[in-house]
Amino acid sequence: MLCNTALAALPLVTPPTSKIQRSQYRSVRSRLQSLVVSFGTLQSNLNILYPLIVPSRPLTSAEQGTKASTLLAITSAIPGIITDLVFSKGICLIIKDGFEF
Repeated sequence: MLCNTALAALPLVTPPTSKIQRSQYRSVRSRLQSLVVSFGTLQSNLNILYPLIVPSRPLTSAEQGTKASTLLAITSAIPGIITDLVFSKGICLIIKDGFEF
């Protein structure tokens, strides 16, 4: 991961006045790792949900409950995913601006 490469290249302690901080890279790395897990969970939930959305027969009550709980899990995960993506993009723009002279 490029965040690890950047962290290895930066000094162990970056001065508070520095435009590029180690904490920025650590934050982005943490959010990206969270997104990897979130997208894996999202994919699993979609694999469960897909056959229940277009069933070949009427759903049983257990299948309807599974459909509802899976939809709830997907919709409740979306705000966190969007937050992580927006945060990571914002930090990347700050870092990019720090490299422009």
